[in-house]
Amino acid sequence: MKNTTLRSGRFLSLACLLVSLAAATAHADNLAPNPGFESADGDVCAFWQKRTPDDAMRTLEWTTETAHTGRHSLKTINRQKTKSRWRMGHLGDLVLQPGSPFKLSAWIKTAGKGCAGYLTFYCMDAKGKIMGQPASPKVTDDSDWKQVTLEGQVPAGTAYCMIYLETEGVGTVWFDDVALDGAAGKPQGTLKIAGMRYMPDDLEIIDGLEVASWMRKRCLQLRKDVKTGRARRVFFGESAKYDMVFDCIDEVRGASTIRVRVNGQEAGGVKLDTPRDGSKRSYQECAKTVAGVNIQRYSTITLELIGDKGERCRILKMELRPMGRFDGEFAKRKKPESLRLFQSIHDQRRAGGMLGQYLYAKLKPVREKREAELAALKTPEDWRARQKRTRARLHEFFGEFPERTPLNPKIVGRIEREKYTIEKLIFESQPKYYCTANFYVPKGRAFPLPGVIFTCGHAADGKAYHLYHETCIGLALKGYVVLALDPMGQGERSEYFDPETLKPLVPLTVAQHHYVGRPAWLVGWSLSGLRTWDCIRAVDYLVSRPEVDKNKLAACGNSGGGQMALLITAADERIKVCAAAHPGGSMENSYLLGQGLIDREVLSLIPPRPCRMIVGKDSGEEPGHRAKLVDMQRFYEGLGVGKERGDMDIVHGVHDMKQPKRESAYEWLNRWFGKEKEGKAEPPLQPEEVKTLWCTESGVTLKSLGGESGQTLNAKRAERVYKPERDIAKLKERLAERIGLSLPKAGDAPKCRAAGTFTTDTFTVKKLAIESEKGIELPALLLKPKKADASKPVVIHASDKGKPTRCDPPSVPLLLAKDGYTVLSIDVRGIGETDPSPAVALTKYTGYAPMQWRRDCLAIGCPGFGTTMLALRSFDVIRAIDFAASRDDLRGRKIVLVGEGLGGLWALTAAAYDERPTAVVTVGTLASYRLLLSSHYYEVWNYFWVPGALRDYDIPDLARLLAPRGQLWVNPAGALAAPLAREQAVSLLEGAGDMQIIQTPGGSPLEIVRAMQSFLR
Repeated sequence: MKNTTLRSGRFLSLACLLVSLAAATAHADNLAPNPGFESADGDVCAFWQKRTPDDAMRTLEWTTETAHTGRHSLKTINRQKTKSRWRMGHLGDLVLQPGSPFKLSAWIKTAGKGCAGYLTFYCMDAKGKIMGQPASPKVTDDSDWKQVTLEGQVPAGTAYCMIYLETEGVGTVWFDDVALDGAAGKPQGTLKIAGMRYMPDDLEIIDGLEVASWMRKRCLQLRKDVKTGRARRVFFGESAKYDMVFDCIDEVRGASTIRVRVNGQEAGGVKLDTPRDGSKRSYQECAKTVAGVNIQRYSTITLELIGDKGERCRILKMELRPMGRFDGEFAKRKKPESLRLFQSIHDQRRAGGMLGQYLYAKLKPVREKREAELAALKTPEDWRARQKRTRARLHEFFGEFPERTPLNPKIVGRIEREKYTIEKLIFESQPKYYCTANFYVPKGRAFPLPGVIFTCGHAADGKAYHLYHETCIGLALKGYVVLALDPMGQGERSEYFDPETLKPLVPLTVAQHHYVGRPAWLVGWSLSGLRTWDCIRAVDYLVSRPEVDKNKLAACGNSGGGQMALLITAADERIKVCAAAHPGGSMENSYLLGQGLIDREVLSLIPPRPCRMIVGKDSGEEPGHRAKLVDMQRFYEGLGVGKERGDMDIVHGVHDMKQPKRESAYEWLNRWFGKEKEGKAEPPLQPEEVKTLWCTESGVTLKSLGGESGQTLNAKRAERVYKPERDIAKLKERLAERIGLSLPKAGDAPKCRAAGTFTTDTFTVKKLAIESEKGIELPALLLKPKKADASKPVVIHASDKGKPTRCDPPSVPLLLAKDGYTVLSIDVRGIGETDPSPAVALTKYTGYAPMQWRRDCLAIGCPGFGTTMLALRSFDVIRAIDFAASRDDLRGRKIVLVGEGLGGLWALTAAAYDERPTAVVTVGTLASYRLLLSSHYYEVWNYFWVPGALRDYDIPDLARLLAPRGQLWVNPAGALAAPLAREQAVSLLEGAGDMQIIQTPGGSPLEIVRAMQSFLR
């Protein structure tokens, strides 16, 4: 009997094996991919999709609890009377020949009275219209596995088909072993899924690369002097076969290479090797394709960029274009565990754009108010009255101009030429602040002549740059007296240089402008104000010369100098005509109350005086300049002089001051000064060598003459304006008004959205999105120890580097959680996951970084609607306190704020206006704004954008507002972002209440947490 049973068991096993083999081979031509649901695409069933998502009414599962054959089936649970669906073919990759027969079958099992399972076969045309949708018989109620079959003919016009596994009613249905027989056709187009487009900011840099601006385009490129670099991206799209298309900048001087790896496996590559074609073009934009790459969801795509002969291997974007069904080998890939809330490209871009959209919305009423004001102006008197009101506000835009002091001009040399003389001039726009200039005086002309101030654009040689020097010669030959001024940070006015070699330590031009301009904000001053004042004093000198007709003055310049030509014309009514080529410039376009709208207000002061903007047709700049001009033309018309006085001349060329731009300037000035007989044609020019035009022996004013710099002038202004308020109540009022802080309503708990949970050995992580205010969602981590100690305070953490994004590198919040503290770590707006330039590391300032400037511009825009970025981010910290205080599991616990870097300033400000935190810990936070003004060099970032901060408070005054609550300052920092000597830190911060200052040897997260432990207890 026993043997019989064994023989029966062997027979049954053999029978099951034969059945399985039959099931596997019966449909060798089965057109349904993964018909038995055995293949995994990461953590989901390959090729099959939930058509109806899980919700309160239904759950759809890929299960192993039962199967007709194999291990897996698809399961649907309907908890309410509804319809639920699985499907495949939704990618448009299931194609049958129109007019051919088909046969669709599947095995179905049901449980539950009134439930039903069945098949539907959708036939779709190329536009997604349903051409037919026949359904199979239903399997109902409680039924073991049954096979259902659906036969028919594919309608004419069908482009692709879809298989639906449908469940109706209340109950549970399982599906398995789908088979589709028919005549396969060829896809008529691309798959019905969106391609993926990755811009430079969307890629995570591993090493050797940077995101930069090149030829006005944002690109991923090799860092200077680096030959190889890598970047990567985790792919969250549909598994499919893709063409990878790279839009690149290919330089003719070398042959760089892009190599692609998917999950470490070589997937192909392209070479950028543009041949020389005899033209002067040094580069071209091109598209290169790595074709037919199988990419599974959650795969890691790694790019390796290899340079050649100095070529930087620049990528503008990478596109994944779906070309067919995935036909590679599926790996067991799971959705990567991460502390990030936003992982898909769509979510990350939305998060990165959040702050910009918020600011745009906040500025909208300001724009609309201005439009309404202009619309209400009816007469020329009305328009002039508005200009008068705007002119009275120039100090709000530029900062307070200095006093007019003696210029003390000196002519230190002359260059005599046949038709003109060039005088080498040095004057003081402020006491001991030396300006170097060249003064061009025509020969053989009857004086006085019209005078021109020429404002230089961002050229390292300043007034001696050949295109600017040539413009001045051309103007002199047309009968103009010209003064060309070296801007601060250009030509002979470098302020940051090696005293031995004289090489710049901060790059000349834009970088030095930013380096001076940022700290100036804290004393209510600006780079645009500094440069405008230099120009005003240059005009003072110009009108002092007997050769100059004081009633016929013009301003002319290009690029940043074009903008300065506009600004000096707006600010100084002695200028009667303006010719501005390609007006622009980052800091020249930035004012204490913002950028674009304030720029419009300043330029509205130019009308009715004639103004021409000159633009190279190949520069791509016309739309932006046209918008400025159109706004100005409203004032010309309102003042009754005709909008033609506001002119734009589109000429040959790009962004420069070559001959077509110069001749346009000659023509415009000649028209308004009655010199049309001079003509616009430029005579032959004989430019000088750069050193010939120097006014100093060394070519560096500070080296040859000493005197003041932008930094020392900022420091002296700080000494004048900083008068600390001793009364705490008044200090609190002045601080809130200065930074524009508005507090949330008491007891108003923020909305919160859960975004996932996972567990480590020692604590649980809850990923949250906390709504600080409308339009602002803060990514946050709530870290709760498994062995919670309710006697320990809740720590609210904010860092200028953002909350942790991974579990493995040590960080302050993760180490505190391991030590038993409940921690809420947040990304305040524009930081971490909401950073608008996530691929650009927040590093030390060494000059001008175009991508960092994107962040700075957001902060500069805030005063335009009455606040500052400091106030907004401090508000976010207060909202995090509101969130913690509203939770049942945290309510009543002590709260300590921990701020790292700039986050220390947010924490101090939040605690100054919220009594709930019992203490504040700052880590590596700047100890005083005055350090940024008194130090010749600085490397901290983003402490600057509070216009006039030092008129009301400094960081130690902010710390005073916390008394008597405790403060711990760990490694308080100086201007160079390095810890201060303890004695200096104490001298700056003393008098700020119950304060401890601790310095750690290496500044590691572990050292910092150890330093905090006794304080937190």
